[in-house]
Amino acid sequence: MARLPMPESVREALVRSTQTRDAVGGNRNAGILQRLSLDSWVFLRSGMRGTAGASPLPAAYGRSQAGAVWRFELLPQSRHLPEAFARISRAL
Repeated sequence: MARLPMPESVREALVRSTQTRDAVGGNRNAGILQRLSLDSWVFLRSGMRGTAGASPLPAAYGRSQAGAVWRFELLPQSRHLPEAFARISRAL
């Protein structure tokens, strides 16, 4: 979902908000903040055993899991889109 296009009206509102903050001496880290992203999830599995899932192997993270991925665009101008990321997950 992080790569879905943003609606134009939302993008314009964000640009106006950033310009307003910058005009009054606000956010000096706007460039860095625009290069950060976060995705998170919670996956709840039912307690039933023996149901067929996407994989024949048991779940690696337990029955249910939660996690997050933080990404930082290293070179936003590059066509290769290099990123550094950190991922955490936990069985529930």
